[in-house]
Amino acid sequence: MPDAGADKLFVSDITALEEGDDVQSIFLDRSKEIRTTSNDNPFLCVTLGDRTGTIEGRGWTEAELFAERFEVDEFVRVQAKIDSYQDEFQLNISDLQSVPEAQLDIQDFLPHSRWAAEEMFQQLVQLIDRHVRSDAVRRFLGELFKRDAFVDAFKRAPAAKANHHEYFGGLLEHCLSMARLGVRLSQHYARYYPDAADQDLIVAGCVLHDIGKIEELSYERSVDYSTDGKMIGHITQGVELVTSVVQTMEPPLDDDLIR
Repeated sequence: MPDAGADKLFVSDITALEEGDDVQSIFLDRSKEIRTTSNDNPFLCVTLGDRTGTIEGRGWTEAELFAERFEVDEFVRVQAKIDSYQDEFQLNISDLQSVPEAQLDIQDFLPHSRWAAEEMFQQLVQLIDRHVRSDAVRRFLGELFKRDAFVDAFKRAPAAKANHHEYFGGLLEHCLSMARLGVRLSQHYARYYPDAADQDLIVAGCVLHDIGKIEELSYERSVDYSTDGKMIGHITQGVELVTSVVQTMEPPLDDDLIR
């Protein structure tokens, strides 16, 4: 196992420290910008992160030199002191160097679901097997899950850039959670309002409602919007994915079901 991160101090650990304490650790750089002070002196602004969170960093000297040493989404070893701004900790950086990914355990730096992606996926498959009765809906979901590239992306993708499930595996976690709620709501309506809701479509909708986010977002290391995501958006991208699946199915699905 690479040992470059053996002394890794996580962002969550920094909250237990005090202003003025020294910090030396490796982080994934999420953003980089050169700004100027009121006296027109350049300073470096970075957002540093790992699987536990992010913290802002400032390099008040050697800003251009430090900025040339790394790019956004690269790993950096930082030497700094804890400072505070508007009651939030930030790092006052005295030195910064790029670190090769091969020397690190990358899982230390990527925020991810607390549940294993493969286990969540199997739970979703089992939920569909138990609660979806329509042969057509089962065939569609079966065809979708035969696509290895799709399943790999589904297991890895976040559900959003911010606000909810904004971590690796977040999309699958979100869809599984929604499907479980969909089953419970369907059972409620089946008991009190028979024939008012179609459980098969509810479950399928919960699985598919955000499926376009596997293309809308980019998530190799940090989460952002892809070019197509910015220009097209996950609703249309989800429709395109559904269309690409149904076009390969024999016998074909009913047009109303596809809609």
